[in-house]
Amino acid sequence: MTDDQLAAVLSRARVILLDFDGPICSLFAAYPASQVAADLRAAIEARFGEVPMLADVDGPLQLLRRYREVCSPEIATFAAETLRDCEVVAAGSAIPTPGATNVLESVRASGRPVAVVSNNSVEAVAAYLDWHQLRHCVDLVVARRVDMDPRLLKPDPYLPRQALAGIGIGAVHAVLVGDSISDIEAARAAGVPAIGYANKPGKREAQAHVGAHATVTAMTELVDALNKG
Repeated sequence: MTDDQLAAVLSRARVILLDFDGPICSLFAAYPASQVAADLRAAIEARFGEVPMLADVDGPLQLLRRYREVCSPEIATFAAETLRDCEVVAAGSAIPTPGATNVLESVRASGRPVAVVSNNSVEAVAAYLDWHQLRHCVDLVVARRVDMDPRLLKPDPYLPRQALAGIGIGAVHAVLVGDSISDIEAARAAGVPAIGYANKPGKREAQAHVGAHATVTAMTELVDALNKG
């Protein structure tokens, strides 16, 4: 897709939905997701003993989903609280994505609202925005809550739909920027045009395959397109 076409996609959007881990920052840059998963598993085992049916599960969100599926509500809630706390710690050492702050400021300057739509915890997103003095650039944060069913996380369209309802705008007047396949799938299911942030080799093709309307390899491309639009 050409720069002009990317600008056209953005110009039609009256609200920008941004994923958090990827487009805004590298959340687990200093506290890797694999270590978060190990710490989550260790915390559960220290309090409740070893949980069966989890040996083949990798990744903190995958663990959270499985704890919800196979364990008691007490264990599932403790897992959600522990993952939330780990993500807040990770937010303290997260590395800002180059150009992300410029994107947030450019969108705000254009008069359009910004919503962060994330599978990470509300508290982690809020902590990062506060630590980097970006809260004024974000109108709404729609992210994982402790009491939330993990099945409602992206690729389910629940989070983008909540963001649209919170801002009061229709799906066709929004655009979602995300780096994962689940972001693009959630956007498509919610009827929201999607822009893929292809920050690793192979992502551009994968994002296009699942329906991304455009892809960028750097967030600065969005700034240029916003200024053009």
